[in-house]
Amino acid sequence: MDGVRDAVFMAPYRTLNDEPIDERAWTLQERLLATRYLAYGTLQTQWFCPSTDFNNSLTDGGISIPCEANKVFDSEVFARAASTLSALINLPGDGTPRPDDYCHVWYNLVEEHSRRSLSLERDRLRSLAGIAERFTMITGDEYVCGHWKSDLRASLLWITESPPACAPIDYVAPSWSWAAKNIPVRVIRIQPSNNFDPRYQIRGFGVCLEDPQCRFGAVRSGYLEVEGLLLAMTWNFKFQNGKIEFDRHDQRISYSSRFYQDTLEAESLAGDAGLFNFYVLVDWVDVYKRKRIDLDGLALEQPSDGSYSRLGTINAREFFEGSLDTLQWLYTAAPQKIRIV
Repeated sequence: MDGVRDAVFMAPYRTLNDEPIDERAWTLQERLLATRYLAYGTLQTQWFCPSTDFNNSLTDGGISIPCEANKVFDSEVFARAASTLSALINLPGDGTPRPDDYCHVWYNLVEEHSRRSLSLERDRLRSLAGIAERFTMITGDEYVCGHWKSDLRASLLWITESPPACAPIDYVAPSWSWAAKNIPVRVIRIQPSNNFDPRYQIRGFGVCLEDPQCRFGAVRSGYLEVEGLLLAMTWNFKFQNGKIEFDRHDQRISYSSRFYQDTLEAESLAGDAGLFNFYVLVDWVDVYKRKRIDLDGLALEQPSDGSYSRLGTINAREFFEGSLDTLQWLYTAAPQKIRIV
């Protein structure tokens, strides 16, 4: 311009989330907990501060592009997470946050964290320990293997986005925790409603920590003591449907069920016939105009030691053609007490 020569910097169109550092699980915690954050990227450096708009950080080199690729870094979600983590005082109301206020933020972070890579599978819970500790300081809630005590039932129906062939080689967490599978997950929090089966109650839980001094880190084992309606189910992998045993004399084909597997191990064990037997712990049940039964629950298998382990979740829609006695049994059958590990 005006005969003056100068250098021009040409850069490809990149969003902030394209950086390799944003693909690592540990760096999510480092970014959220830092009071100031200086990121050395491939083409630019960026400066983040909680007092500024996270979607328009200061940059040096290249251009400043709003975050697009990942919902956790959407300005509203990320700012809400950062605000929650820093809100140790001056909370509204009585000063105690409600589970709905922070669990939604937590599980957004869990979903993002599960999509990131780790060199060691055992670090799945460790790499969130700092954030979990800060949440506990704010909320007073009890941390349970990646979940929260006040929200435990609502958060157990998580699903995997792409089930792997088998479970991780190393033990990471009990089967009911999203951290048990080192793959992307989606946490579907079931909100309390009149269709919640009142027989389903979490009576207790226990966690054995790898290091007793680190309450939010790796675990050696864990269990849930649960009481609820337990139904036997046979799944046909060839036709992707199943039969739920409502009582000893009546079975109905589930024409529009979905079996969200945590891994593909159950399918590999089904054999040539494609049939696999397991149990459904009913969480949510509804009868629609006496013609259709809707069920949601945990798919469980029972190993030889008597405890149950999670296989996935079931979303069943049963077209009902039986007698009203079966409907009555569905609501009046006695719950069973089981342990899930």
